[in-house]
Amino acid sequence: MNNKEKNKLNILSFVTHLLLACAILLCFIFPCIKSAAAGNENEKPEFNPDESVDIVIDLQDETRFMTLTLYRIGDYDGERFSYTDEILRFMDKDYYKLSRETEKQSAAEVLSGLIPKETEPESFHVWVSGGKGEAEGLSSGLYLVVQNKKDQNAVLEKPFIVEAPGLSEDKTEYLYDVRVFPKWDREIWFTFRKEVVHPILLAAVLALLVVLCLVGAKSLRVVLVGSSFVLSGLLGMTLVSLIDGFEYNFLWFFVVFLIFAFLGVGIMWGIITILSVPVKKIHADSFLSKNLFWITALAGAAGMFYVLSRFLLESMAVCAVISVSAFILGCILQKLQKKKEVHFYTYEDLIRMSPKEEDILDEIK
Repeated sequence: MNNKEKNKLNILSFVTHLLLACAILLCFIFPCIKSAAAGNENEKPEFNPDESVDIVIDLQDETRFMTLTLYRIGDYDGERFSYTDEILRFMDKDYYKLSRETEKQSAAEVLSGLIPKETEPESFHVWVSGGKGEAEGLSSGLYLVVQNKKDQNAVLEKPFIVEAPGLSEDKTEYLYDVRVFPKWDREIWFTFRKEVVHPILLAAVLALLVVLCLVGAKSLRVVLVGSSFVLSGLLGMTLVSLIDGFEYNFLWFFVVFLIFAFLGVGIMWGIITILSVPVKKIHADSFLSKNLFWITALAGAAGMFYVLSRFLLESMAVCAVISVSAFILGCILQKLQKKKEVHFYTYEDLIRMSPKEEDILDEIK
């Protein structure tokens, strides 16, 4: 073998050893790089143990209400959630060892059967009203959510555990405002609270306004009495809800509603009686009787527009079209009814009658 061939073999051997060394080096370096990258991706933000947590229960239905209790069953140390010592003695494994959602759900059901029979940890009551309830100022940790057997028209499918605080989707920050959307079923139940009463009273007011718009003078007394009854009762419910201790006492809601409702009817009749005297003195009653058909239609249509736009429909244009249509139809119907009316005059009416009106009356006779 000559020197040329030896040099080729040496170069080939050197390249082979170099490639082998690079391959070995990469085998060691690549896992380290991958581990470091994964560490950066999974790195949690800084945890503040002194910051309080708010847990919001949202049923996503404004007509639903229920009462819940949140039991604090675990702690959080910035790395993992774990049961308190009081709870751990009833469980076969700690919370952070539960890897699947089914295991966590089973743990929630087991704990709901033990609390408060075997143990009663720190608890917080949450009133879900209008589909939402909130517990504020809680410390970080695990909370078991259980429904109470009190006033309700919705039932949780299962008790569940809430981890507070939570992590954002990209895991870059802690969420101290934890929002939960539990699964629930409807329950038919009547109680005198605003979620139930308000829709019924709203329908009653809307019906009264439709009657006022289409029938007018014939329904005026019924509409005035009915509207004063409903609105005064609602005012009483609103006032009593502002008093501490009465917000969820639904028997008091009913009592106060009736007191204010009948009081409102009495005040309405008093106002009508007082106003009727000056109206007769200035002879405005004849003007009102002649023009009442469009005044009542306008008042009913205006009230319909407010109720529809404020509580039922989002489109102002649709509300306006419905109200204007009701006004026109009411004017037509009441005008036709007015032509068919037979007027009866009292002796006082005849005395106050002007000469022109007397001539018209003679022509009618």
